[in-house]
Amino acid sequence: MTNFPQTSQTIHKTVAMFALIAFGFAFGAWFNVYSPVEAEIRKSPPRQAFQSGSERSEVYLKEIAGTLKRIENRLGQIDQKVAALNKPKP
Repeated sequence: MTNFPQTSQTIHKTVAMFALIAFGFAFGAWFNVYSPVEAEIRKSPPRQAFQSGSERSEVYLKEIAGTLKRIENRLGQIDQKVAALNKPKP
C-alpha cells in the first residue's frame, strides 16, 4: 500500500465531507418521520361481481351498435350532399 502524506487541508476536507454526509442522513431520517405531506385515505369502490361472457359482451355490442348508427347517419348526410352536387342543372 502506498502511504500518502495527509496534510491538515485533506483532513479538513475529509471531515467536512463526512459531516455533510452525516447531516444528509440525519435530515433524510428526520424528513421521513416528520413529513409535511399527508394524504387522505379513501376506500376504493367495491369491485363488481364477475360477469359472464354474454353479460360482458352485451355492453360492448351496444357500444358498437351506437357507433355504427353514428357512422350510418354521417354516410347518409354525405350521400345527400353528393347527390345534391351531382344534380343536373336545368
